[in-house]
Amino acid sequence: MPVSRRGFALGMGIVNGCMGIRMPPTSYAISEENLLFLEAWRAVDRAYVDKTFNGQTWFRYREKVLKKASMEDRDETYDVIREMLATLDDPFTRFLEPNQYSALLGGTAGALTGVGIEVGFQDKMVGKEKKTEL
Repeated sequence: MPVSRRGFALGMGIVNGCMGIRMPPTSYAISEENLLFLEAWRAVDRAYVDKTFNGQTWFRYREKVLKKASMEDRDETYDVIREMLATLDDPFTRFLEPNQYSALLGGTAGALTGVGIEVGFQDKMVGKEKKTEL
């Protein structure tokens, strides 16, 4: 007795369903370290001037790193971020860890302190006041 293609496909679908051969979709949990990487990636995506990202597909790079890179702790995540920025081949784009960033801000913020004072004396012969700023 010949079996039609439709009947065969239906039979195989039932057998596969009963045997549990269906493959569940792959899902990945997003860790705190992944979120940190994504924050750095987004900052570059929004603000980087060269929108070709040194000739690479920026979105594909993000997906590849999230699937394959090990980001188990903060140091590994910082290394992955540095590697990401290195692919841009831009000497002016760098990653600073929080303590380095704080030191940079502290060194460049600057502050003016003191009193504004002006010292002067009169020239008795001419009758004009001369001022010297300190």
